[in-house]
Amino acid sequence: MNFRALTASLTALYLIPFEATAAEVAGTVDVFGSPDRLHFEGAKSFPAEALRRGLSWDLDFHLASHPAAPLKGYLDTIEKRLTRGYLHEGFPDVRVAASAHRDAGCIKVTIAEGPRYLCGDIIVTGTKRVPPDFIAKWAEKSGALLGTNSSSLLWNKTSPASFTDWAQQSMTMIVSNAFLDLGFQMPSFDVKLTTRKDRGVADYVVRIDSEGPKSVVGEIDVLGVVTNSPESIIKFLAVGLGTEVNRDLVPRLTERLRASGRFVKHIVRILPPDEQGKSLLEIEVMELDEAPPLGQPLSPLQQTLLKAQAWLSTNAIVREDIVISVPLREFSPALEDHRATLIVSHQGFLIEIRHAITNATNTLGFAFHMTTNRFSILSGSRLRQLAMPRTRGQIQPFLNVEPAENPVPGNQFNISVGAGFSNAQSNAPIAVQMSFTPAAFLNLAHKFKHRISLNREYLSLTNDDGFAFYMDSKSGRPRVEHPEKSVTWHFSHGALDRSVRALESLTSHWPNDANATNALTSIGVFALREFVNFSFGSLTTNTGRAVQVAPSLAVLNRVPLPHILEPFNRFKQPDIPDDQTFGIPPDFEALAQQNMVARFAGFVVPAADLIFDRGSWPWTFLREGFFLAANKGIYTDSEAERIKDSEDTGPIACLLAASFFHKIGAPAARSFAMTGFTRLSSDRFLEDCAVLLDGQSISCEVARRALAALGQLNDQDARTLGAVLDPEPRVFLDTIRQLPPPARDIPISGALRPALERLWNNYLKDRIRTRLRALALSNASDSR
Repeated sequence: MNFRALTASLTALYLIPFEATAAEVAGTVDVFGSPDRLHFEGAKSFPAEALRRGLSWDLDFHLASHPAAPLKGYLDTIEKRLTRGYLHEGFPDVRVAASAHRDAGCIKVTIAEGPRYLCGDIIVTGTKRVPPDFIAKWAEKSGALLGTNSSSLLWNKTSPASFTDWAQQSMTMIVSNAFLDLGFQMPSFDVKLTTRKDRGVADYVVRIDSEGPKSVVGEIDVLGVVTNSPESIIKFLAVGLGTEVNRDLVPRLTERLRASGRFVKHIVRILPPDEQGKSLLEIEVMELDEAPPLGQPLSPLQQTLLKAQAWLSTNAIVREDIVISVPLREFSPALEDHRATLIVSHQGFLIEIRHAITNATNTLGFAFHMTTNRFSILSGSRLRQLAMPRTRGQIQPFLNVEPAENPVPGNQFNISVGAGFSNAQSNAPIAVQMSFTPAAFLNLAHKFKHRISLNREYLSLTNDDGFAFYMDSKSGRPRVEHPEKSVTWHFSHGALDRSVRALESLTSHWPNDANATNALTSIGVFALREFVNFSFGSLTTNTGRAVQVAPSLAVLNRVPLPHILEPFNRFKQPDIPDDQTFGIPPDFEALAQQNMVARFAGFVVPAADLIFDRGSWPWTFLREGFFLAANKGIYTDSEAERIKDSEDTGPIACLLAASFFHKIGAPAARSFAMTGFTRLSSDRFLEDCAVLLDGQSISCEVARRALAALGQLNDQDARTLGAVLDPEPRVFLDTIRQLPPPARDIPISGALRPALERLWNNYLKDRIRTRLRALALSNASDSR
């Protein structure tokens, strides 16, 4: 047989599973975008559910799976993202192909995994002046990102080797830093991940071509000085010609300039060395006008301000807990006599609401605390708790006061506040990051010079909002008060531990509503009961009203919420062994550019497929809102038009869409409001109800169960609950109680049609019309 023909035939057979015809990839994604439509063949190391889960947490996958996205692009994204995940999991020869099969209604994903490799050795060759074992040990200590186990601190030889580009870049940076640690700024080397099939491992081979000259400072330029002289700055930094250039030089000089408090801006650069290894050290500063030159001492007031900055940097959260106490009377009449306390520690955090009844046995209204191994929700009104072990994840709030990117008089510093979340295993449930540039504290002396004073005990400062800041003259330890609003912010040793122990003692005999097998549902039930109790409690502005509301509240507390919310257990992920989990490393450059809301979108968008029926208007609004937040709303306009023109979109959907677009200032708000006016009929309202009641999603199932539970109330409970309702909702409640159970082939919205029509015509229609008119007029005014 002709060898060339045989080779061509075998090649064709090998490629058949990896190719799709032009007809299969034409058009848009449409219904193929759900991860449930992915059928895998050839995956041996990971179960199908692990692969789906890996894709479901990838925001780029969800954007590519958009119903309006091109199908070919979706198939390409599946191949690229799964390939990246497999590379990260130690499979350098993996081949992935995705093809659409319209007859079967699925995306077929064929995977040829190839061999898997674990982390091997770090081999260094070609060194002359740098010991090979130094580079290898330095890399092993610094190679946290190279293993697939993100909790590993070392190059772990039991973990898969990552063959991704960012792993290669990380190792290259690690080797460069190892050289720089010894003063070699311009080495020439090559890093290559080499597989050894006989042992099933991959070695990082670092081949050194040239270590280059050892770098020293050959010239120093100081830029931007006015008050200080270049010589004084060089002397202050204790740097000179011949100083060795190593990895710590730039951070050390930068931190010294920063700690002085004299400079708003301070940049230290090391330029590449010449052939003799001499580098230019460039120091660029912007001086704080209010600060004295480096050769002159700070005033006592300025010294105290710097002590406060140093205390916050070294003690806050690390050694002492933050304790913030705020009265709640301005938030709700129902909370007139309540105070909220927030305690943040390196061991966890606590939120507590108490009412100011000094002679009461129990003043606790509500509390939530999370520590290293436990979290609890406590209801003082119901004398119940939900307590269970903490699993994983870490909240990461931050508060930074740093120089502005382009400082100008009056706007020299920026304050940034926010939070992130890590799903990695961690002992601490919270990690607070605070950074305060010293120059910003010295600037306070000038900015508030008429409101700041210093005595032997403390420095005091007041602002326009009535807050008073106090700083201990000797230690710099700060505290904050607002005498009129009774707001306090102070630090205390062991405050979290004391408060948690006191709560555990108080609530030790309270029933625990936690369900270990259905944790999500039990949390939802507890939270919803608290919300209902608070909502009804906010109506009790007088004793007579409280007596009237109490029986209705008791009825609602008897509603079987665990059964109603049970569908949320679909969020419970199947148990997959650790060695079979599948992750896709993100594009870290894109990740660094995302804002906090965009990162949160990575959690919400995957949940949309479970919460709402795919393609419905609630599903679309939820996803598009977060795609916009992630700066990925490329289909939002077309999706808005699709929903607006859909026969399934009624007045409720139009109102929600108009409200959403109004908040973000989009012109589609008026268009939806005007469309809503044309759909103020009971038939179109029933279309909305069908979307919210008749689907297969979690929200539809919960709504059906809730209506069924209300329909099963006995006569006494129905009368009691109806006493606090408006007439038409009361009639609706009575109507659904009189209806027979719907037949299996009749949608719930159809069974409830008479009751829903009456509720619409006599109660909801005028309210929806009024709101739509307000939105239409508001946006018309905005457009002018």
